[in-house]
Amino acid sequence: MEALPTICVCEPVLKRNPTAQQIFQTIRENQQGEVSALAVLIMSHGNSGTVKVHDGSLALKHIVMQMNSSKLKGIPKVRLVD
Repeated sequence: MEALPTICVCEPVLKRNPTAQQIFQTIRENQQGEVSALAVLIMSHGNSGTVKVHDGSLALKHIVMQMNSSKLKGIPKVRLVD
C-alpha cells in the first residue's frame, strides 16, 4: 500500500494572552515564503465582534483585514473564534 502524499504541512503558533500588536505580527510573520492556505483559531472572551487581548479588546474585523493583506489574497482561509 502506497503512502498518501502530504497535502498539509503546518507549524502551529501558540500565543497566550497576546497583545493586539502580537496577533498582527504573528499573522505577518507567517506570510513569509510560499503560503497556500491560512487557518487561525482564536480562543478568547469578548463581546459580539471583539475578542479580549492583553492590552484591551480587538475587533475581529481588524484581524480579518490583516488576513486579507496582499500576500494572502486569493488563498483559502479558515477563521475559528471561540
